[in-house]
Amino acid sequence: MPGPGSVNKMPSATALAQQRRMFGPIYFAYNQSMIGDEGQGHLKRLAGYLEKYPQFYVAIEGHCDERGSSEYNRGLGERRAIAVRSYLSKLNVKSARMNTVSYGEEKPAVPGTGESVYIKNRRAELFVYQPQSTP
Repeated sequence: MPGPGSVNKMPSATALAQQRRMFGPIYFAYNQSMIGDEGQGHLKRLAGYLEKYPQFYVAIEGHCDERGSSEYNRGLGERRAIAVRSYLSKLNVKSARMNTVSYGEEKPAVPGTGESVYIKNRRAELFVYQPQSTP
């Protein structure tokens, strides 16, 4: 995590779109925080990228579909983000280079209801950024 006196230099919209294709999102089964084979592949690519570019950090956001209480979904989103962080740690990404947050159901990827929508909202989003010191 960046220290005091630093700001996060966020990637451009194009860079974010490329990262999404390369590194995720990581999708989860209903009411689960276990990372599947496809998600593991995304995370292995991310770990390789972070090894090659040690100046970058990753923000991990946990998300849920709208089913369940806000409190429960916030906890489930947190478990999903922590599962991603733990998997990356096993791939030798240092904890200091990762931060997690849970949004529960607050930020759906796709609005609406139904299983086809819920599948896309049960996810962890990964954002690579470079901390930059302020002058």
